[in-house]
Parts: sequence; structure tokens; C-alpha cells
Amino acid sequence: MFHCSTVRLCLASSLLLLLATSTTPAATVGYWRMEQDDNANQLAYSVPNEVPAGNPLTGAFGDIESEVPVDPVPLTGAANNGALSGLDNTSFSPDISGSVAYYPELDVSSITIEFFARTNEGQANFIQRRVDPSAGILINSPNNLNVRYTTASGLVELLNLYDFGSDWEHFAFTYDQATGVGKVYVSGVLVGTNDGPDGEALTWPASGNLLVGGAMDGGGGLQREAIYDELR
Repeated sequence: MFHCSTVRLCLASSLLLLLATSTTPAATVGYWRMEQDDNANQLAYSVPNEVPAGNPLTGAFGDIESEVPVDPVPLTGAANNGALSGLDNTSFSPDISGSVAYYPELDVSSITIEFFARTNEGQANFIQRRVDPSAGILINSPNNLNVRYTTASGLVELLNLYDFGSDWEHFAFTYDQATGVGKVYVSGVLVGTNDGPDGEALTWPASGNLLVGGAMDGGGGLQREAIYDELR
């Protein structure tokens, strides 16, 4: 697993972390481990944010699974005891479809997003925070991975990068404001990059929740549902 030195947002069956940078050293602005469900409702879930100033990841249908991609967690060495999945029950939605309510620390100039995922889903959104293409980020289409993000110069699209499947994969996206370079990695392999103008910050909508696992279930061929882990 590669190491990111700027900002990171990781999504995994047990963890979600978002880091932000500016002229100061990188700071963690969100981290969802997905090992704990604070919602007493047997259907809904609420995964706590390890960053005190941040908000939890919540959804109408979901469960904490014992199946995890790695143990211990890379970089931190922490034990990995759980992952978030949709419900394996045809009576309810199998999609993860989680949401983190907006807080200002999410508006970062540089970023690293990373997570583990296991899904054969074709049209799901891993990560979404934008209301239109003019601002924000969208990471979607697990079977032909697409990453879209915006800077002052406009929309950047990195398309048809990778096909996720029934095995766990680690995803990471980095954008460095200083160099204008965006990079996408899957399981440590660089699969896409864009070199934009130096010094341009990411642009974001005025507000807007962070959406996680939108319309994402296990997809064809998987008996169990999609699973996220270590999102930060």
C-alpha cells in the first residue's frame, strides 16, 4: 500500500479518512473506521468519525461485517475488525448509500482519497461530493473506474482506468495543489494521472454532503453485498 504525504480520504469496510492540506502540514479531516455502528436500529447504520470535529457516516441500510481486506491496517498498524456492507436481504435495499453531513473542513485545496472495496457493481459511486460538474469530485463506475475532479481551470476526467471485481482492491486518488498533478492508484499501481497548472486548488460546491457507496451493492456474481473498508 503506497503512502500519501498530503491529504487523504480513505474508504474501507472499517475505515474512512479524509486529509486536507494547504500551506501547513497535512491534517486529517475525516476518518471512518467502519468497525462500529452507533445506530441501535438493526437496519440503519452510523459509523463514527475518528476526527472529533467531523460528522459520522450514516445510511438507511447497512451492516458491519467481519470480512476485512487486511489486518493490521497498513501505515497505522491498527487491528482491522470490521467493514461496512449493504444488507444481504432482498426485502431491503442492498446498497451502501451512505452520507456524511457537510462540515467546512472538507473543503481542501489538496487531497488524498483512499479506501478498500470489493464489488462487481457497474454503475455505483464510490465517492461523490458535487452538485454539477463545475465543482467537486466524483469517483464512480467500479467496472471501468472513472475519477472526475475540478480546479480553477475546470473539470478533469480520468476515465476507464480499472475494473474492480470480487477480490478486495485498494484505491487511492491524490491531488497536489503545488504541482497540479492528480494521480489514481489501484492496489499500489498507478492507473491514471493528469498534470494540470501549478498552484491551482481543488474547487468545491458551496456546501453539500459527502456521499459514499451510492447505489453500490455486490453486483453480478457476488453472493454477498459490496463491502467498503478503511476509508480516509
